[in-house]
Amino acid sequence: MKRAAVMMLAACVLPWLLGGCWDFRNIKDMNFISAIGIDYEDRQYVVYAQMVDFSTLSTSNGSPMPPTAVWVGIGQGPTLNGAFHDLYNTSEKRIFWGHVTGIVFSEALVHKGIDPVIEVLNRYRELRYGLWLYSTREKFPELLKLKPFFNQSPMDSVMHYPISNYMQASYIKPIDFQYFIRLYKDEGATVMIPRLSANKRQWLEDGKPKPMLEIDGITAIGPHKQSASFSRAQTTGLRWLEKSTVRSPITLKEGNRVRAMLAGGRPKPSITAKVGPRGEPVFDIAVQLQANLLELIEPMTVEEIEAAAAEAVASDIRRSYAEGLEKNIDMCNLEHELYRQQNQLWREREQQGGLRLTPQSLGAVNVKVALTHTGKYELLVD
Repeated sequence: MKRAAVMMLAACVLPWLLGGCWDFRNIKDMNFISAIGIDYEDRQYVVYAQMVDFSTLSTSNGSPMPPTAVWVGIGQGPTLNGAFHDLYNTSEKRIFWGHVTGIVFSEALVHKGIDPVIEVLNRYRELRYGLWLYSTREKFPELLKLKPFFNQSPMDSVMHYPISNYMQASYIKPIDFQYFIRLYKDEGATVMIPRLSANKRQWLEDGKPKPMLEIDGITAIGPHKQSASFSRAQTTGLRWLEKSTVRSPITLKEGNRVRAMLAGGRPKPSITAKVGPRGEPVFDIAVQLQANLLELIEPMTVEEIEAAAAEAVASDIRRSYAEGLEKNIDMCNLEHELYRQQNQLWREREQQGGLRLTPQSLGAVNVKVALTHTGKYELLVD
């Protein structure tokens, strides 16, 4: 009898001690945000929230892909948190931010200063560090509604999944929020945010222009929070300083005449910070990379191809460095290397108002290219 009473008491008490799924919510009772755009205009923060209908993301084999609807909500307020809360007024259901995979800053926001934005994004526990970060000069309602080919979900676009495109055309390295925060807070570092745009020129759908997302440049933030924007053509040298570069084209020219096309990748860059004859910092850059031949327009030997490719890569690096100097941006992150390699000299320059780079600050740029293969054809030289 006593044993039965104990068992009955345990049966009554134990369910209260088990957590179980007491906070379970059905997905139909929540709104899932997939991307966030943040702007600053008229002294107000403006938040754009992209929502995707997840019920259309999976279909049975053989069935056509149904169109995926995209919603864009707009909230604004004097603070970023106030703008987020403004969205709740009309969301009807609880908004969940844990599925956000892309955040886009407007260039106006970056030029104003993003410290208050980072404080909010870092503090809110639902947002993750692994989301992709971009800048843009486009209008957010137009940018966030763009979809990939064949009625695919926006979750398959460059905004949410940039790696696939980067593996084939490694121009500008995608960065996630965690990498951005680490570099943004590091001494002497310049961080490059990929810039998203809507390309309305290259694709047609049923004969009509089909806007597609494109990473067309960067917005750079320097160590003293100065910022500037650059086109992709102005940043061609940066790809050779990124170890993550997989495949990027190299054009071999003689004057205005194209002689050959290569694909270069797997660079091994190194930057050496040293003290010049008058005590000024000087930086030498060395790059080794592999390349394969894509197109041979004029007969060239292996040695000629490798030498011409090395010259082209070195020219890219010097040109991007010069483009940065014009806007007070350290495109090659030389100051960061000075901080790590010559810390005492860096501290002295900081006490004098910060490092001032000049054209003479960039010393030797030595590039070595190894032609690894020539495609399905052998290299024939007349």
